[in-house]
Amino acid sequence: FRSSVITDTPREPAIARSSGTVAYVLKLLSGPLIFAIVLTLPLALEYRGRVALATFACVITWWIAQPIPWAVAAMLPFLVFPAAGVMDIAATMRLYGQPIFFWIMGTVLMGYAIEKHGLARRIALAFLALPGVGSKAHRLTFTYMLMVGVVSMFVSDAATVAMMIPIGMSVVRHVRRVTAGSPDAELGGLSNLAAFITLGTLYAAVAGGTATMMGVPHNAIAISMLQRFTGRQLGFFDWMVAGVPVFLALLVTFFLTLWALVRPELRDLPGGETFLRAERAKLGPLRANERRVLLVFAVMVLLFVLPTIVNLVL
Repeated sequence: FRSSVITDTPREPAIARSSGTVAYVLKLLSGPLIFAIVLTLPLALEYRGRVALATFACVITWWIAQPIPWAVAAMLPFLVFPAAGVMDIAATMRLYGQPIFFWIMGTVLMGYAIEKHGLARRIALAFLALPGVGSKAHRLTFTYMLMVGVVSMFVSDAATVAMMIPIGMSVVRHVRRVTAGSPDAELGGLSNLAAFITLGTLYAAVAGGTATMMGVPHNAIAISMLQRFTGRQLGFFDWMVAGVPVFLALLVTFFLTLWALVRPELRDLPGGETFLRAERAKLGPLRANERRVLLVFAVMVLLFVLPTIVNLVL
């Protein structure tokens, strides 16, 4: 028995490693296979168009199979285009230096800094703790969605959801604790309030992303395409002229829809206002990191709006 255990145990990791290696090789070869298939298809495209389409299909396949990191797969055109004669290496390199990429990277980094140092949480709690907001369910839920949308105007929607959900859930947990002995609350209840906060966070973040140019990366892509194809360049305020009304209309629509489908069980939220004020008090005064992030954010927004202001003055 001992000898069989000793001799049989090492075989399982070897088999696992072998199957893992085969799977990895198949994933890696899937990209070139798709490239060859697309390149040989009888498409009404010239040679350079077929190579570009085949490269795109190969990159998408590698993104799905993930034999290599996404960023490495995205560099494939940098190798294929010059080698296949689609365009020279200088022209290919310029594709990776589009201003839109720096725009997206900058706004994502700014949103990450706001999230990391708790500035968005401080702003949200400052409004949620206003007198009269936390005592009524309809006021709290609408103000909460409004704050999520405002944060999403300057931070990506995914990061906004990640940083705002804990605030909403902490309010739900507090109300559950307070109403545990109340006949109005079911066992483990207030499921509608929790669903409202969760879905409201998602919908408000999506609505807020339409208000400004830096709300979501898709906005920057749309602006870049508009300038490329029509030559028209939108300013920060130009976007907000349409973006803010769209945001408010979506916010009201989402709120009324959720109120009709998952209306919170309680009209009055006992202790909600006191709880939110206590949470705001726990934050204390602005920390040094928060002040620095706020300064950088203010400079960033100022540089966004400065061209429009200068044009108006001149």
